[in-house]
Amino acid sequence: MRMKKILVIMSCWCCSNITTQAQSGADYSAIKLYLDYSRVGYVNKDLSPALQNRLCTKITGLINQAGIAEIGYSTFVVVPRFDILNTSVDESGMARVFMTEAELSITIERRSYGTGNGAVYASVSKRIIGSGMSKEESQANAINGFSPSDKELVSFMEQSKAKITAYFQAHCHEVLAEARQAYAMNDYGRSIALYFSIPSNAPSQCYREATAACKVVYSKYMEDECNKKLIGLKALVARALDDNAPAGTYEEAIKLIRDLDPASGDCYEEAKMVITKIENRFDEKQKREWEMKKKQLSDATEIQKGAIKAMARINSSYQQSSSPTVIIAK
Repeated sequence: MRMKKILVIMSCWCCSNITTQAQSGADYSAIKLYLDYSRVGYVNKDLSPALQNRLCTKITGLINQAGIAEIGYSTFVVVPRFDILNTSVDESGMARVFMTEAELSITIERRSYGTGNGAVYASVSKRIIGSGMSKEESQANAINGFSPSDKELVSFMEQSKAKITAYFQAHCHEVLAEARQAYAMNDYGRSIALYFSIPSNAPSQCYREATAACKVVYSKYMEDECNKKLIGLKALVARALDDNAPAGTYEEAIKLIRDLDPASGDCYEEAKMVITKIENRFDEKQKREWEMKKKQLSDATEIQKGAIKAMARINSSYQQSSSPTVIIAK
């Protein structure tokens, strides 16, 4: 019964999330794009780490300028390549001036998950010139030489959005299949990420299936995470019942259950029962914190907020293990 209640709450959240975002002015039909920092480093080996980071910052600004990035996961990655074509030195003045001619190329690729090769869906290139008192400075100024509001580049991003929308119109079922396969392999983080990559302007049936599946996968993910932590919680409570328990044992127990999610269903209920064995030993501060936590977790609105934050954490954690870094729209 508890699990059924949680799934109903999450279903309402998944279905109402678009409405909530629309009311706040966010574009939930936006295509999700990512910048893979490790990929940027790999294709721009000739640039120093500082210049690689600067390039990433500029591209992030470009994506946000086009207004087509949002929280979540994407099967599409933006890959910038900054090729130094020529570096010259002008010594005719009072000081040497380095001149760098470079070409910025930006491609948008669909990621490969081992089931096939990725594909390039769009690309653009632009010549840029930079100058400075050193070679590094001239390269940095060349990178600074393109603006995130550049009409040609913004137009490229908008056209890419249209192409990606067309992709989901034609292949949304394939993304669903990847998400289902990940779920079957117990790769819940990847499954959640793939479901979230499907934008609301995908075919309605496909989008509805993705939003419905998200709550199921999320609940299973949280149940697994809860069961792992429940073992530690039981050990902490057993230790806390000893009158000679080390200082801080109760704090550890509260901290552990604070991170549990009601979506973990029966596991969460068991964790609450375990903590009741020691709650009469809490000091005033610990009692207040525990009562506040229980109140929050009985409130449907708070559960929805917690689910959204947890989804973001899951996606963030998954990204770190597979390289891409989330770009969040302004």
